[in-house]
Amino acid sequence: MKDKRAFSLKPYLEEGEKVLEYTRLLSRIKRSGRAVEGVGAAFEDWVRTHPKDLSRVRVLASYEKDKGAAELLDFDDLTIYAARLMRMEGVADAITARWCDISVDEYQDTDAMQHEIVSALAGGRNLRSLMIVGD
Repeated sequence: MKDKRAFSLKPYLEEGEKVLEYTRLLSRIKRSGRAVEGVGAAFEDWVRTHPKDLSRVRVLASYEKDKGAAELLDFDDLTIYAARLMRMEGVADAITARWCDISVDEYQDTDAMQHEIVSALAGGRNLRSLMIVGD
């Protein structure tokens, strides 16, 4: 097993390939919305509409598989799991029972999946106030 502190995309790339480009592509794919159903489905959808990215998606799929085997999550994974939770019956109500005031800063920087999470919380029965701040 790889050292969890040093888990990175870099070992999966050829010399000269940029980690940032792959990281951005991975994030775009995972935040496409379909990843809530599974990253594999999101990869398939992406390749169907972006066939030129097939080799890069294969690298990302390998990275995702190894990351899962190492029991690691990245920020996109946390967002995906939060969105999945919000789709479950009663979860938003349970959260807003404990925290009935929600504040979201930098809302203009949220993506569709983060918006889904906020919307689910906003629909919670126990929500007393929702404050959103943006530029």
